Amino acid sequence: MACLAYYPNDNKNEKEELYEVHATDVVNYMRDNWFFEKLVNVISRRANLDKDEVHDLILLSGFLHDLGKIDTRYQEKPTGHYTDHELISARIILLATRISWDDMEPTNITKSEKNKMIGVMLIRPVLLHHYAKRDYSEVFRNINKNIKFQPYEECLDVITRMDVSFLRSELGREIVDKINNLLIKKKEIIVTVDKRMLPIDMKYSFYRFISASVLSLLNEADGRVAIKNRNSKPRR
Repeated sequence: MACLAYYPNDNKNEKEELYEVHATDVVNYMRDNWFFEKLVNVISRRANLDKDEVHDLILLSGFLHDLGKIDTRYQEKPTGHYTDHELISARIILLATRISWDDMEPTNITKSEKNKMIGVMLIRPVLLHHYAKRDYSEVFRNINKNIKFQPYEECLDVITRMDVSFLRSELGREIVDKINNLLIKKKEIIVTVDKRMLPIDMKYSFYRFISASVLSLLNEADGRVAIKNRNSKPRR
């Protein structure tokens, strides 16, 4: 069985989409978008960050946003939509990079500016990329609910050989290596739904502007790529 990002069930107007194809196409869509380079320039200049690192963190949000879908539960019994996969994706990145919850909250002051930028530019957009479809009151009811995540063997083979030539920085390559190593070493990861994962306070700050901008780009790419790749009817 292949590693899937989407399975259409009984919908004859749609077809399955491979994980590798979806992740790669989302990255390419984001990179080719007119907004991307402008966003990289604004963030790197305003936050005084390395331009290549900003470039990589934004694109990694697209590359890693569906990581939770490599769960054995989904791959062995795929359905059209896999609830909670975005929580798993964000949690895996948190565990692999050892970013703290303080780094995830844009209004907090932390010791590491780079950790904060990983939190607001990569992890938070991944966590919220289905915000328009999620009922967060339902998520709240499941606070402290443990989700058992087991990486699917065939997906591990796919993920570890995926092309990451789009990365320009050592930071970007290091994050991918850490995630791959975590997935290979740990056969089971317990993901706890924690209220600190959820967007409670949306007061303006530059960090929130960054998260919202990356999230907007990711959502557009995710949606457009899904429509193109999952439509079984040829365009006229």
